[in-house]
Amino acid sequence: MSKTIGWVAAATTAWLCSVGVGWAADANDGLALYFSCDREAVSGVITDQSGQGNHGTVQGATLVPEGRIGGACRFDGVDDSIVVPASGSLDVGQQGPLTLAVWYNVATTAQGPILEWAQSLQDTGVHLWVNTIGWQWNGRGTGANLVDTSGDENTRVISAHDRPINTWHHLAVTYDQASGLAQVFVDGRFARAQKLGAFTPQTGYPLHIGDRPFDHQIFAGLLDEIRVYRRALSREEIPS
Repeated sequence: MSKTIGWVAAATTAWLCSVGVGWAADANDGLALYFSCDREAVSGVITDQSGQGNHGTVQGATLVPEGRIGGACRFDGVDDSIVVPASGSLDVGQQGPLTLAVWYNVATTAQGPILEWAQSLQDTGVHLWVNTIGWQWNGRGTGANLVDTSGDENTRVISAHDRPINTWHHLAVTYDQASGLAQVFVDGRFARAQKLGAFTPQTGYPLHIGDRPFDHQIFAGLLDEIRVYRRALSREEIPS
């Protein structure tokens, strides 16, 4: 992994910067996973900074200095990924509300998987993608398919129109089980809401970052400030 000198002690600085770029002061509340992409992986493992112990195994992805906030994780679009084992704390769908949030800078208009819970080609769960062309997305390719525990992937999409490539964007998707409301925010702005009903999103599988396992679709570009919450963030809490 590449890194500029002095990044090893950058975690606190990165946190303060992230608050300054729009995160609310209580942005740690409800975190199930947090990769700032500022810390060097040790023995191929990237540390989960949420305190939940959901560390990831780095498979080819590299740490580079040109992030949105500090550094970023670079994925080559060929075979890079980060894999996080399944855990109770990361199974946010079982706990009710959730938020998926990330800064991304995609280098191509090809379909780009950012987050995906999956354990086989047949057993896939919630996934956060950009530039998706599946019919369920209705021409709006950036957002999430909140696949439920019954395997329904046809009626659980919440998404917005794709954004320009080779520039930073912030993407956040929230889902509140009690109300059945899913929302997508792009660059800190509300993009779309939809009542998807009450269901349990499938987040019990291992979490793959930057790739869809088993059919070789890989994200090409940069990811930063990767966050998974076990609550639905409010509009005011979404950074821009």
